[in-house]
Amino acid sequence: MAEIWLLGPVQIVADRRTVEVGPPQRRAVLAALAVDAGRVVTPETVIDRVWGENAPDLARRSLHAHIARIRRLLEDSGDSPGVTRRSGGYLLEVPPERVDLHRFRGLIDRAVAAQDDQAPLLREALSLWRGEPLAGLTGEWADRVRQSLHQHHLDTVVAWARAELRRRNTNGLIQSLVEPAREHPFHEPLIAVLMRAMDAAGNRTEALDLYTRTRARLVAELGVEPGTELRETHQEILRGTNRSPARHEVTWPHRIGIVPPPADGFQDRAIELGTGPAQVISGLGGVGKTQLAAHTARQAWPDLDLLIWITAASRDALISAYAQAGAELGLGPGDPAPEAAATRLLAWLASTDRRWLVVLDDVAQPGDVRGLWPPDHPTGRTIVTTRRRDATLLRGRDLVEVGVFSTAEAIDFLTRTLPPHLADDVPGVAADLGSLPLALGHAVAYMVDQDLTCGEYRSRFANRNRRLAGLFPDPDTLFDTNAGTVATTWLLSIEAADKLPPAGVARPLLEIASLLDANGIPETVFSTEAALRYVGADSSDVRDGLRGLYRFHLITHEDGLVRMHGLLQRAVREQLPGARAIEVVRAAADALVACWPSVDVEQGAIFRANAGALQQNGSATMWRPGEGIHPLLIRTIDSLGSAGQLTAAIRLAREWSEVAAARLGPAHHDALVLRNKLAGWLGDAGLLEDALACLQKLVIDMAALGPDHPTAIAARQNLGYQYGQAGDLPRAVAELTKALADHTRTLGPDHPTVFGCHSQLAYWRGKAGDTAGAVADLDSLEPRARRVLGPLHTITLDIRANRARWLGHAGDHTQASTAFADLLADAEKVLGSAHRDVSVYRHNAAYWRWQSGDAEGAARVFAEVLAQRLRMFGPKHRDTLATRQHLACVRAELGDPTALTDLESTVTDMTELFGDTHPATLSARTDLADLHGHLGNPTLAASALADILADHLRVLGAEHESTVRTQERLAHWQALPVSPQ
Repeated sequence: MAEIWLLGPVQIVADRRTVEVGPPQRRAVLAALAVDAGRVVTPETVIDRVWGENAPDLARRSLHAHIARIRRLLEDSGDSPGVTRRSGGYLLEVPPERVDLHRFRGLIDRAVAAQDDQAPLLREALSLWRGEPLAGLTGEWADRVRQSLHQHHLDTVVAWARAELRRRNTNGLIQSLVEPAREHPFHEPLIAVLMRAMDAAGNRTEALDLYTRTRARLVAELGVEPGTELRETHQEILRGTNRSPARHEVTWPHRIGIVPPPADGFQDRAIELGTGPAQVISGLGGVGKTQLAAHTARQAWPDLDLLIWITAASRDALISAYAQAGAELGLGPGDPAPEAAATRLLAWLASTDRRWLVVLDDVAQPGDVRGLWPPDHPTGRTIVTTRRRDATLLRGRDLVEVGVFSTAEAIDFLTRTLPPHLADDVPGVAADLGSLPLALGHAVAYMVDQDLTCGEYRSRFANRNRRLAGLFPDPDTLFDTNAGTVATTWLLSIEAADKLPPAGVARPLLEIASLLDANGIPETVFSTEAALRYVGADSSDVRDGLRGLYRFHLITHEDGLVRMHGLLQRAVREQLPGARAIEVVRAAADALVACWPSVDVEQGAIFRANAGALQQNGSATMWRPGEGIHPLLIRTIDSLGSAGQLTAAIRLAREWSEVAAARLGPAHHDALVLRNKLAGWLGDAGLLEDALACLQKLVIDMAALGPDHPTAIAARQNLGYQYGQAGDLPRAVAELTKALADHTRTLGPDHPTVFGCHSQLAYWRGKAGDTAGAVADLDSLEPRARRVLGPLHTITLDIRANRARWLGHAGDHTQASTAFADLLADAEKVLGSAHRDVSVYRHNAAYWRWQSGDAEGAARVFAEVLAQRLRMFGPKHRDTLATRQHLACVRAELGDPTALTDLESTVTDMTELFGDTHPATLSARTDLADLHGHLGNPTLAASALADILADHLRVLGAEHESTVRTQERLAHWQALPVSPQ
């Protein structure tokens, strides 16, 4: 019959002969089944224990093969069937007593029942250990089981030593305790029992020396004094009253466990914990939850009878700590049966009149404290720190959410902890590290060790080729209790969140989020088809996955936005292998394009910030050889331009057009498209010479695409529009006429592009002086657009605005005002009140309201539009200048004495932006000359208009309506007598 050994290398032993199990993975499968011998274990559980979160696609097939081999090994050793397939999983049909781990636990249970003579049973239990449990196995599960077994082993060693001392047996005892004490120098029960054994064996001096050394290390390395048991043992040895530890007298006040000392530079953040019987301190790893709990414990200690501090990283650790606390308090026999001892402690806490505080630090899972939560009691209080915020953990308890330092707190921390000669850019370091307390503390240690100034550290931090591990100290060089690296601090949370149902969803969601803007990612990004395909889930699973990340404080999730700490983003990105990194960048880019609203006034800034972050984090992937640029780049440029951020739109269009030419070739379609975008936004910014030069060369370069290629025709349309912007109206009309014919031939008459080009042509035809022709074109175009595109399509709205404008210029001011009022109501429904087009329509509605005779009403609307445009574009954008011009004219008509100064400054700014002969500048110069005349200076008005007329004739020609009106104004002011000054 075979035995299975886990308390050392994983082995099968039959007839005192070791059976070769096979490779580490098979030994891990055997261990995963053996720890639950006699119970069904699901395949998912075994896979998780063996492969963890990185289980390959073929893990289940590999598992079947390993199970089959283990079954044959057990059958060959006399156990049949050994491993059977049951409903829901696999069953290892080996009696538990033939698994050394279960035999170990059984001997402990018998020792507890025996009470009076426990030593032989405990000695036998310890004899089963053959070294490191699960030796040779790696992975999170193996590490966790090993840690728990080590704690059980240590508890058993202490219990066995106490039992031997009760029997007055010290033979070999000291030798058995020395090595465990060397490995665990801060385990006070172990040190205390070794001191008693030394004293009982006549080595009193050695016992006292051991106490002195232990106390010195506790003070120097942890900043705490020895606990009650160790102090009492020391005093008894000094007095010569060392007793058997069978009965334990407790002195009060009493502290159990080690409260972490204040971190270097610790600062009281004045966070209120509340006054209830239980508080849950919750937050992202590294924000200082443990430090807050420790500070609270130190402040409460003078008023307490009992303080218990427990590092509750697992259920086993919590139970073991409860058992140790119960033993210290003398609540039962010094036995190592942790569950029974934990129950006794909780019962005592529920009944005692002592004032107590229990701190459970770093609770990893709500299930770890199920049935183990300290009782609500009038004289008691419980504080829990955790990265979780599950409803089951928080129910009926005060939630205290802890975030990163405020900017002021972060700067104060760095200023107090950095040597002055290194603190040259403290705010910059605080910003780079997102004010995360753990990161700030480790950065200080790193800068001091390397003698780096803040500026030098920031240069290293900005280097994306450096990983986070190279920007903080090696964990082995950290002496405080916060020795976990910034990245590893979050690793367990990520792994645990990914295991929440729906399993496997949280991590890919976090990977997408790691590439985007830390300050706010639209939730809709994660439910796009591209994101769902990458995550491998449906939309409901994604919602649950985001909530799982929220429960672990890995993200915040509110108001439709997902936020994530920048350092956490970087840590996640660094874990992405090359192929997966490319895949997630493309998925995030596709997702942003898919959910980016066509009208983005309200959310444009958020989407642009996310596009910018993605471009920064995955720029190489956005340029796909053979495929061209990702559409996200074009969408970003258009959004910037539409928002009036013309400088930024031009910068990106220029930068990306150069990159496209270098990566894809200058004749590549996408490189040409970017150049066309660049030219369009140059023109909108008033840089008309640059726009025309760019387009004239572009049209020549696009000839290679063929005359009927849509991109080539679009470039020619853009060229015509920019000719109009530059004041060359005949060429504008000529180019747009050709472009319209080409669009119509290649796309058909009902294509939106054709309607848009036709509207542009009508606009410039009117600007060129053919008002009647413009009105006629638009009279026929508007009904067709309403029918084909719909009355609320953006191109239809533009056509309606164009028609209303030229109706006004044709002399029907009232109809123009009415048409703009109707248009404005529809446009606000579709585009929102903050959209640039709506601002244009509102400006024109005010203008025709003025022309219809309502100057006061027009002035109010102009003032509102100006305030909006100043916020959106600043004072020197072309839209803002147009409103400044007309508002000054209306105010002049209403007798406002500041109107002249306002109009003069507007003309100056227009001249600076457009030049003095641009049609817009000529119009403003004409208004200014007229205003001088109305203010009593017809000579100045006539002189200015004479110069303006010469410019009109040269730029627009003698037949243009603006030239004709200028001639009429000049004649008017020349005919008036000069008023005496």
